[in-house]
Amino acid sequence: MSNLIIVDWGTSNFRAIILDDRFNIVDSISSNSGILQFKKNEFKTFLLDILKPWLEKPLNPTILMSGMIGSKNGWHETSYLLCETSLDKVSNSLFKIPEIEENIYIVPGVKTLKDNFIDLMRGEEIQIFGALKTLDINNSICILPGTHSKWAIIENKNIINFKTNMTGELFNTISTYTILEKTIKSKGFHNDTFIKGVELSKLSGGLLNHIFQIRAQADTIGEDFTNSFLSGILIGHEIKEMKVLFSKNDFIVIGSTFLNDLYVKALKVYSIESTSIDSNEATKEAMKYMYKKLNKEYM
Repeated sequence: MSNLIIVDWGTSNFRAIILDDRFNIVDSISSNSGILQFKKNEFKTFLLDILKPWLEKPLNPTILMSGMIGSKNGWHETSYLLCETSLDKVSNSLFKIPEIEENIYIVPGVKTLKDNFIDLMRGEEIQIFGALKTLDINNSICILPGTHSKWAIIENKNIINFKTNMTGELFNTISTYTILEKTIKSKGFHNDTFIKGVELSKLSGGLLNHIFQIRAQADTIGEDFTNSFLSGILIGHEIKEMKVLFSKNDFIVIGSTFLNDLYVKALKVYSIESTSIDSNEATKEAMKYMYKKLNKEYM
């Protein structure tokens, strides 16, 4: 069994993987036990209980945690590193949980104060650095789709600046808590209708008017396809706004297979070519590097 366990602990979900001695994934655990379900003194008990099958004696594995577990609502709040920042800076700023015998560390997040905006990320920085290492790329725009989608400028393997878009959360809110919920009958995906939504985003009228088109065009689109239409509109508008700010040739999409596929297709509508990489693989690569740094293997 490996001495490394990787944990991604967010607001709504908990995910962990354990690696063997060659850093291959041996097993994984997932749960909907996000940080908001716990009080400060409950995190350790839950973590050790859910990881119990992996915590064989006499091993005392290193547990590296990223995500909202390091926020003020998490186990311990860790300070943000300011842009510009690198994987080495993050590795040298790991926060070790004090006053416990276990080797548990929290990865700090990253913060930008540029352009009169404040932007924050916790967990996505690990995915970015892991993707850069996996693809051996120094300069790019990294796009991380999800509840709060991130677009980050990377120069010389440093995160220079980034922007957050609440695309995924807005999608869930509109499709669940607005009048459009009655129009969106199916949660399935239809590729042509998704592309139609992206193409609509390129036209004038604005996001708010385009969202109403889901209701206005429901009979034409078909209610089984309106879910895909909404997705295309929102992702399309995200790309439309971000492409003005982020203009480089190399784009990397880092996320799940499904979301990566959506963004790659939508980017093509805007004449942007991209490479995609699985976020779990990217996280593993960066955490492996930090683990080796902790053990002086890169020193």
